[in-house]
Amino acid sequence: MSYIKCTVACWMVIFAFNCFSQANIVGSGSTLAYPVMQDLIKEYKEQKKIEVAYGSVGSGEGIRNISSRLVNFSLSEIPLSQYDLTSQDLIQFPVFASAIVPVLNIPGIDASRMVISASALADIYLGKIARWDDPILHDLNPKINLPALPIKVIYRADESGSSYAFTSFLSRSNVNWNTKHGISSKLKWPIGQGVVGGEGVVRALQLTEGGIGYVEYGAAINSKLNIPLLRVQGQSIVANHQSFAESFDVLSPIRPSFYKFTAPSPSLGNGWPIMVITNALLPKHPVNEEDAMRTLNFFYWVYQSGGGIIKAFNLLPIENKKAISSVESQWKTITNTKGKSLWLVGETVH
Repeated sequence: MSYIKCTVACWMVIFAFNCFSQANIVGSGSTLAYPVMQDLIKEYKEQKKIEVAYGSVGSGEGIRNISSRLVNFSLSEIPLSQYDLTSQDLIQFPVFASAIVPVLNIPGIDASRMVISASALADIYLGKIARWDDPILHDLNPKINLPALPIKVIYRADESGSSYAFTSFLSRSNVNWNTKHGISSKLKWPIGQGVVGGEGVVRALQLTEGGIGYVEYGAAINSKLNIPLLRVQGQSIVANHQSFAESFDVLSPIRPSFYKFTAPSPSLGNGWPIMVITNALLPKHPVNEEDAMRTLNFFYWVYQSGGGIIKAFNLLPIENKKAISSVESQWKTITNTKGKSLWLVGETVH
């Protein structure tokens, strides 16, 4: 990046955070979380008279912001390992879950009737399936007259939790993908057009005939994008709240740090296989004790009162009492300069 571009970028960041200077709590990160956060923040302000500001900068940038202590919290779909959390003096906990879906723009075709197998989806992103009338896709859709149209791949060029979840699924579904590219929040994609943010994927797909991309389900529905059926082990799965809930109900954290959750099992039947957890990141030893307690109060309110808002965005709230108890155990490790835990139970500061 040139000196001028770097300077402009720095000033944009400074300006953005200066705009948040009147807020009691400041957060940043996931673009996937931005729409629901706006409604949660609005309702929280009405109920508690506390200002919360949230910047939609992407999961990767959100992690960097909380690591640099530019914000009170960050939201991310890129899980951090215990090593990363310890080295950056952070804690991590889930806020809600959502689903990543493939989206298509094929003129004259009702893509909601189309079927794409998990392996074929990976082969499309590998460039091995390059046209919509490819024999593999035709065999999956014998009753659809697929056009002789090039497939134009769209992917997230920025560091993205959606990419992390999507490539996790591709890796589980296709040996070639797993061997060559694996799982990553940002990678050198074999083919296609890179765009920034979920909104970027939506705009690019709407303008690209023959395009395929991947976004969070709520963004796909709100933008009226076409979502195909996904064939996994002979089962054609519909992307909807029921299939998401079926997967989410059986997910469990593999580590106490919530670093990783069990992958949706193919034996789930109708469970959607590409689930993503949005985590919050908070400093374990915050500089400002009152800001930290306000931040904890906000997330406590989200668990207790934000479920309806979260569901309205086709997302899945954390409602299991055992899971919330595990989260509060993480909160109790947040301490002040005297080593005293800042979290007891319920709201601790107003």
